[in-house]
Amino acid sequence: MQSQQTPAYNPTALSIQKEAVIGPLVCSIAASVRGTILPSNPNDRRLGLILLIMFLVGIALACSEVVRWWKARKEGPPPLSKMLKQEERELDRAVNETTRILSSHPQARPA
Repeated sequence: MQSQQTPAYNPTALSIQKEAVIGPLVCSIAASVRGTILPSNPNDRRLGLILLIMFLVGIALACSEVVRWWKARKEGPPPLSKMLKQEERELDRAVNETTRILSSHPQARPA
């Protein structure tokens, strides 16, 4: 019977084997990647840049609206409620004036 001997460890032979396997593998991966990546069109880049600028401008406008809304909220009630309160005061004043006139002239009162 023959005894099986394990080969001696040789680091240079191992690195040569790795290079022999890795080199063609990297080349085949690079070739497949090169085939799948589309060539870059300058118009596509411009369109992307325009869309990015539009998005950022939209964000800036939204932020400015939020800041303006917040400042208006901090200052007091909104303009509509101010206007309604003013109308209510004018209506009360008109009712009070009408009541005063009617009470001062008994013949003007409705039957």
